[in-house]
Amino acid sequence: MATDLHAWAEQFFEEMTSEPGKAMVRDVIASTAGVGAPVPCSAFTREQIQTMLARAASRGEAAPDMDTVMDRFVAPVMYRNLFQSEPMSAERARALIQSCLDNSD
Repeated sequence: MATDLHAWAEQFFEEMTSEPGKAMVRDVIASTAGVGAPVPCSAFTREQIQTMLARAASRGEAAPDMDTVMDRFVAPVMYRNLFQSEPMSAERARALIQSCLDNSD
């Protein structure tokens, strides 16, 4: 589980904090204000996470639950990406995803 989740988190972080990623997120939010379309973005992220969690379960591995990953990793990355001039560091992002794993026993 740890290898899958760390690899996914690194890719997610790099995509969301890149200039094209930031522009895409802002465009989605701006174009869908009030109509609920950001929900599909969340659904896509949740599907990716659920796939990893299902694989871990099939291997008998301990894994964090969906809300833990969303609340402790995805939400802080996205919030800081959207509302701060400097995104979080890659080191901080790795610590956040590790905190999800540390509490999955």
